[in-house]
Amino acid sequence: MEKKEWILIINPKAGNEKGEKDLNTITGLLEASGISHQYIFTEYKNHAKEIIINYINQGFRNFIIGGGDGTLNEAVNGIFSQNICPTTDITLAVIPIGTGNDWRRTYKISTDYKEAVDLIKQENWKLQDVGKVIYTKANKPFTHYFINIAGLGFDAVVVDKTNIHKEKSRKKGSGNSKIRYLLNVLKYLLHYKKTYCSIVTDQDSYEGITLSFAVCIGKYNGGGMMPAPLSVSDDGLFDLTIFTNVTKKEVIFNVHKLFNGKIYNLKKVKLIRCSEVKIESTPNVLIEADGEVLASTPAIFTIIPRCLKIITSA
Repeated sequence: MEKKEWILIINPKAGNEKGEKDLNTITGLLEASGISHQYIFTEYKNHAKEIIINYINQGFRNFIIGGGDGTLNEAVNGIFSQNICPTTDITLAVIPIGTGNDWRRTYKISTDYKEAVDLIKQENWKLQDVGKVIYTKANKPFTHYFINIAGLGFDAVVVDKTNIHKEKSRKKGSGNSKIRYLLNVLKYLLHYKKTYCSIVTDQDSYEGITLSFAVCIGKYNGGGMMPAPLSVSDDGLFDLTIFTNVTKKEVIFNVHKLFNGKIYNLKKVKLIRCSEVKIESTPNVLIEADGEVLASTPAIFTIIPRCLKIITSA
């Protein structure tokens, strides 16, 4: 039997431990709004995935993620790793905690706890697309799901370095991941070597020297950058943004276009709308999905149209 109660999965370390500090505030707002719930803290990496699967097996179908994009990504992978019920039977809401939270920007979900809880109470929902990536690690195939953006090449290197810094900062109780991300863009740009890539999609293809590329469902990553300002999250298509043979000087003088939505004004930035992407490179480059570093190319991306029910304001 399906249970109507919401399960609040909260990352206590999110936002320099705001998840734990703000628990009473969040649960108090849920109670005041008449939203029946129980909460559980994540305790280790991929715990949210395990929690989701466990509670789905118990009959729960409504989940609130209290955390950032990483916790949300774990939850999505839990939903798509189970075979108890169709993914569209599950409703997913987010109460953003921390400084990143790029997925919520596409839907203009507020970082104000009360406004986020009000959205859950209103039960406005839509079905959005989900991306699936198949890659190889230690000669074994793996599958991972994402609901925002997967980055390859330079983007994934910056994410990897930012995640390492974020973990160090968390232990020290300080740091701003948004600023660190931008600083890492500039820092590692000086040393990064562009690679030769072969990108084949069901619509178009590209071969050549490439700095970075992003397989996008949402619009934002990197704390507010827009590699896909035209992306629509429920059209059954990726917006594949390819930064071709862009020079380091061009990146530095045009980085502001990643924030104002004018990145496609650059001739060396290419957009392909597609539902499947196969990427190979020489040498192999890193892959990240929703801020989680996975492995290296080659990789195959496919989109699953309108398969996840989300609470949203837009």
